[in-house]
Amino acid sequence: MVINRRDAALTLIQFRSREHYPELLAYAAGRDYKVRDEVVGALRNAGAGEGIPELVRLSREGDDTLREGAVIMLCDLKSREAVPGLMWLLGRKHPSSRWQPAQMLARLEMKEAVPHLLPLMRDRDDLVRHDAVRAFQSVDAPEAIPALRQALKDPHSGIRQSAASALLRQGAAVTDPDLLKLLEDEERLNRAWMIRHLVERDRKETVALIRPKLADPEHVPRMEALRAMVRWKVREAVPEILPMLGEKGLLLRCEVLDTLAGLDVRAAIPSILKCLQDEEPVVQRVALRTLATLGVQEAAPAVRDLLTRGDSHTAESAARWLIRMGEPDGPSALWKTEGSLVYLNQRRRPKEWERLHRKSAALDVKRTRKERIEQAAAVAGFSLDWPASVSPAERDWLSAKLHAGAASLLVGLGEWLRVEFLQGLAPFGFVIEEDRLRVLRRGDECEFWERWCAERNLLPK
Repeated sequence: MVINRRDAALTLIQFRSREHYPELLAYAAGRDYKVRDEVVGALRNAGAGEGIPELVRLSREGDDTLREGAVIMLCDLKSREAVPGLMWLLGRKHPSSRWQPAQMLARLEMKEAVPHLLPLMRDRDDLVRHDAVRAFQSVDAPEAIPALRQALKDPHSGIRQSAASALLRQGAAVTDPDLLKLLEDEERLNRAWMIRHLVERDRKETVALIRPKLADPEHVPRMEALRAMVRWKVREAVPEILPMLGEKGLLLRCEVLDTLAGLDVRAAIPSILKCLQDEEPVVQRVALRTLATLGVQEAAPAVRDLLTRGDSHTAESAARWLIRMGEPDGPSALWKTEGSLVYLNQRRRPKEWERLHRKSAALDVKRTRKERIEQAAAVAGFSLDWPASVSPAERDWLSAKLHAGAASLLVGLGEWLRVEFLQGLAPFGFVIEEDRLRVLRRGDECEFWERWCAERNLLPK
């Protein structure tokens, strides 16, 4: 079994049994990375003087399996002594035998590896060339720049992008003519990558090169171009942007709506209002966010329609929009949605909400599910206030539901949790007080909503 081999290897290291290094390497030379990681970690903790000389010897002697195992471990230990062994491995004819040593040579991140990496950039195998090119993303090597420029013409799209990234590391300007050719690359991800890097470096002078990408045949470059228009406030591009709202791509339509919000284009309001009728609930919610950002008060009737026509998340977003716009029926509309307690807790107890949110992100997963909710509350400095009406079975279910596979109270603090018992449907939630979490059944929260809304004169007349 793997665990037995691993334990045996760790024992050999613990007792500094140098005569057993061949057996130790036999364990590490296997394809099981867990065993190798354990052995390498133990050797590293034992100190380089304990293991590296013997590893170097075994990387030059013995059968191929031991030699390969020694070279792999020297690479994992970041030892310069690994380079000769890697050259031996790279001498193999079959490409699959060269992939791993090419990766390891790149991982050394040492100037000594550069002369050996340069020939690999011309290897006949794509994966070997790719690993060699990627190495120069983390090693300064001016002598590699000509080869990297040549790699920009490689037939493999991933190599072209890696070469561009490596050239940026070597000091090339993002507006270098050779790099700008990626804007016309046949691979959509490369075109998007180039646009993104121009935007990140705020090269507004390239907007004339990026703007035509709003008509790119692929969505990914177009979305990056839209972000560039927002970054540089290119409002004159709006006539080219608006027709995209009628296209099929869900993410593209959402990106267009965010772009219109970022550009503060009120002339686009009629087109944005039409998106409230979109067949995709996600697009409806992004349209609501855009209308709120633009402060479109006249959208209230269409938004109210979503309270009954949209799904539960869209109805909640519509109610939040009404509250943000100061509509008197907003609180009562939100009251009826699953996420009502999110809003109540965030607005009513913002400091306590943030404290519980932050502290509940990392709980002890070794505890039983029943214990985790109590632990989360205790870590954040809260006590739990369970109503007497909650049965032990319901309490166990709620504790398990809140932390089934995730240590977070976000669901419990926000949406009403529904569980079916013999007596019917029983939804639960939390209201945050100053020093405790009050567990509620659906309907019990009325007093909190009424008090909170009355304090702000938000109750409907």
